[in-house]
Amino acid sequence: LVLGARPEVLFLDEPAANLDPVARRMLLTSLVDTLGERQEWTVLLSTHLISDLERVAEFVGIMDRGRIVRSASLDDLLEQTRRVQVVFSEPSPPAGFKVPGAIRSRTAGPVVTALVNLAAASQLDSVRAMPGVRVNVFPLGLEDVFVELFGQGRPGASAATAPDEEER
Repeated sequence: LVLGARPEVLFLDEPAANLDPVARRMLLTSLVDTLGERQEWTVLLSTHLISDLERVAEFVGIMDRGRIVRSASLDDLLEQTRRVQVVFSEPSPPAGFKVPGAIRSRTAGPVVTALVNLAAASQLDSVRAMPGVRVNVFPLGLEDVFVELFGQGRPGASAATAPDEEER
């Protein structure tokens, strides 16, 4: 019904809460269809159902404690935010080693795993050039980005970082 009024700005706060999966998809389909008819609409969608956002959002802002901590077009955010794993042949990484562009990282023995803002593929060239190092880069979905930012190991999070991991 709210879509029928065709407001210029529409704020939807948890519109799919308590809907079953079929009803949620119908709601999202209706929203996308209606938005396709009028490009000048602005829809602000607040939800904890991150998979819904991936279906309909063009631009995403991630908030923490009332502040936006990441914002970008969905495509740019997913293109640039990667999980990078650096595996050293030695028992531990060199002292002071940091993954370029790391938002946060943790070390477990010879492995450094980082959430990275990867602006360009060449950003990791200096790490790849290190002798005896293997670099793995993994794409992330929006839910993965959220979990990496706010999940395990985050100060105040409910799950604690494992004792053998160092949080940076």
